[in-house]
Amino acid sequence: MTRVSVYASALAAFVAATAMLVASIATPNWISYSVTTAKGDQIGKNIGLHKSCSNLDFPPQCHEYPTGEMCENGSRYFCSLWRTVGFMASLATILCLACLTCFLVVMRGGKYKRETGWPFVAGMLSVVAVVELVLISMVAYLFDHDVLSFTMLPTLHRAISILPRIVSFRTMSSSSNASVLQQSVKLACIQQHVNSDKDSNLRRASQLVSQAASAGAKIVVLPECFNSPYGCGNFPRFAETLLPSPPPREQSPSFHALSAMASENRVFLVGGSIPERDAEVDGRFYNTCLTFGPDGGLLDAFRKIHLFDIDIPGKITFRESDVLSPGNKISLVRLEGYGTLAVAICYDIRFPELAAIAARKGGAFALVYPGSFNLTTGPLHWELLARSRAVDNQIYVAMCSPARDMTAGYHSWGHSMIVDPMARILAEAEEGEDVIFSDLSDELIVETRRNIPLASQRRFDVYPDVSKGGDDTV
Repeated sequence: MTRVSVYASALAAFVAATAMLVASIATPNWISYSVTTAKGDQIGKNIGLHKSCSNLDFPPQCHEYPTGEMCENGSRYFCSLWRTVGFMASLATILCLACLTCFLVVMRGGKYKRETGWPFVAGMLSVVAVVELVLISMVAYLFDHDVLSFTMLPTLHRAISILPRIVSFRTMSSSSNASVLQQSVKLACIQQHVNSDKDSNLRRASQLVSQAASAGAKIVVLPECFNSPYGCGNFPRFAETLLPSPPPREQSPSFHALSAMASENRVFLVGGSIPERDAEVDGRFYNTCLTFGPDGGLLDAFRKIHLFDIDIPGKITFRESDVLSPGNKISLVRLEGYGTLAVAICYDIRFPELAAIAARKGGAFALVYPGSFNLTTGPLHWELLARSRAVDNQIYVAMCSPARDMTAGYHSWGHSMIVDPMARILAEAEEGEDVIFSDLSDELIVETRRNIPLASQRRFDVYPDVSKGGDDTV
């Protein structure tokens, strides 16, 4: 035992063992467990002496362990034992450092100390071994008697219950700054004057779409009820049957007129809305928006989901539901070369859930609302709602109204507008017939979401993700 090399070898091994002990105290890898859900998602949690880490957090984070809440709510026995384990680990570390000191003193004390000091070093090593054995036994006891499992079950159950929200949250966070608009595009809103002559309305719409396309617009939006006066008494009178699609020209002149406008001008055309007659149920009508591609093909048919039923005493009473039936599908229209456009109609803008699904689940770069607010709700809420949906979802919003006609039975507010992701008004009409334009760019969407990172700050562990929606609604 007098050879320095023997002591040196023993010292090297003990230093390695001490380093492992210190590392085990510092890193949360004493106990690990994971659960795989039916969808294949992995939940993982690692527990150490003083902290626990989980992929339930985004980004993954470590927290103090055991928590004060655990120790106060039914886990005092576990907390007491676990903290004793922590004390034993700390004691073992101190003893290891003392052992290292003994090694160094013996090795530097000459031949005599090396010959006589080994029993003391061996004794110190034995004490360290006993302390570590007790420590490991306590952990084994906790595990074998399900004390650890008991304390982890609430976390496990919570993990399983909120995993879908966490996964959705992570997916959204990772893609929040991704491009949603493939290239910049000019959008036009046509604030058309509408009268009771359908053929005249279709001709005027064609002229205005051509005007917008000539100015460089690649996406053109018409107003709600562009082919007929808005009003419950007018819906049945001007309604057209759209199914089966494509309908005969005499059955739906508006369908064929919109298709021709799109193809002749090589634009994506959001055809405002027209009253639709149900092909199978007599007396059932819808408020329907048809979207066409540059080839004249129908891309989407959207039926207004939320019907305009309001009663403001002394101001206005209106009940679309007396005549119209609601749709039940969200409109996410894929525009080749640009991205996804979300379309809804008028009163739908008051429901932020619809916009959230379109923007966050559908990945839309813009929300388009053909709408006809009145002289009561228009000055109060038209601009407010447009800017709210833009700032909520950090995308563009376009509101397209008919021009105001004070000789009509219903007086539209007008003021068609285009709003950017920062809720700035880019273009706004007055109350008369007009065409407004704005250039939409992906850079502004990305910049807005980077500067104000709502997607990574949402707390779907605290509240539900309303953008999940039902898969059968999209």
